[in-house]
Amino acid sequence: MKKFLLALSLMLVAIGGAAQSKFNVSGIILDDESNEAVLAATVRILSTADSTMVGGAATGADGSFSIKNGKKGKYVLKITYLGYQDKVMPLDLTAKKEKDGSVG
Repeated sequence: MKKFLLALSLMLVAIGGAAQSKFNVSGIILDDESNEAVLAATVRILSTADSTMVGGAATGADGSFSIKNGKKGKYVLKITYLGYQDKVMPLDLTAKKEKDGSVG
């Protein structure tokens, strides 16, 4: 049986000027069944054009991660951890307002 990752409270925060906006991406990764934090999961932001990594982080003891100074654009967020099914979701870093919500 495969375990699943759940990206909970994925938050995108825009900072800086309109033309040179930088974004911070943070959230908490939890086990989908037990709701326990997943330590040392890899969270990567990938280019949609060629899947090159443009940013990344590992989760801490509480399952949290933070990737700072992302550039404006559309990407893919990929979460991986040994023994779990990879979680892949679209990531749109174009809005200027804070977004907060659970992603299943």
